[in-house]
Amino acid sequence: MSVTLARELACARSRLFGLRGVTIEQGRILLGALEACPRWRERPGIGELRIFRSAAGHEVLLVPSTGRVQIRVAYVVPPIERFDAAAGVLVELARLGRAARRAG
Repeated sequence: MSVTLARELACARSRLFGLRGVTIEQGRILLGALEACPRWRERPGIGELRIFRSAAGHEVLLVPSTGRVQIRVAYVVPPIERFDAAAGVLVELARLGRAARRAG
């Protein structure tokens, strides 16, 4: 199954993008990869929600039990560039996930 990136319509500022097609297993692998990656720092979440922030200010929101993954683009990114910024985060997440699968 492939993963796709889509803007979340509920976000008025067009900063939130959802990843469609992420399985629970993929979500758990991604969680482990984010926890181990020094480029992503965990921030306080609510309940099962895990939040990781990059130095650039982008955030990955993850619910491991459901595989739900969202990317929140930093405010400083101009609106016209936000989809491209989210796509860049998705590419990094894919690399982290592939590396974690190979290592695990």
